[in-house]
Amino acid sequence: MVKYNSTARSRSSRLNIRKSFRSVSKKTSAAPLQTWARAFGCSETAGSIATAKAAATRILLRLQQRGLIEKSRCGKERKIKIKLLAQDGSGEEYQRPASRYIRLSHDFWKSRFDEDISLPALAMFLVVLGERTPCELPTEHMPEWYGWSADTAERGLRELQRIGLIRKEQHLKEAPLSPTGITVVNEYYVCQPFDKRTLDSRRHTHETKGGEA
Repeated sequence: MVKYNSTARSRSSRLNIRKSFRSVSKKTSAAPLQTWARAFGCSETAGSIATAKAAATRILLRLQQRGLIEKSRCGKERKIKIKLLAQDGSGEEYQRPASRYIRLSHDFWKSRFDEDISLPALAMFLVVLGERTPCELPTEHMPEWYGWSADTAERGLRELQRIGLIRKEQHLKEAPLSPTGITVVNEYYVCQPFDKRTLDSRRHTHETKGGEA
């Protein structure tokens, strides 16, 4: 039996695979099932190649059932071909959004935040990225606005500050109905290189060199 360990080599291999997929400016990607397993990180925890492939198959099946991808076989090697579909699960073809979309720097994966970040922190990071900076996020409104609890939001925000993805500043604000007439407000800022200014600067540099945005 071939054993797999979560090593620096396997993490580097997974990152290189993702770079290869991202470098192709198409809505489809094709690769052997074992390559998909490595890209998903299944090989890092599986006890064998067969187990890793089975885990990757389940992941692809869930995405297919949710209407997020189309899966087929192609070529003599019977590679797994994946076609992106609309992110709303409608089954329509994927179209790159023209406005009101979140930009996430490749540094998120290059720095391996994706390997350790918790689900509450990831959810709140996407929320902060989608807001204007700085943003106020009263956690008591989280259930109504986003569908998760205030405690979940607070845990996520604390983790994001701890790992350096966001920072918090506090200031006083008038609150006529409060006992003191003022209240403390938290404002959240996205840290570099994930902030809008850095992303815009990189995009401008890329465009002036003749590349695509």
